Amino acid sequence: MRLWLIITGRWIMMRVVMTI
Repeated sequence: MRLWLIITGRWIMMRVVMTI
């Protein structure tokens, strides 16, 4: 599902921001 991909991508971005 594309929606799942969007959610996963958003979660990854959030994680990257937290790492930085």
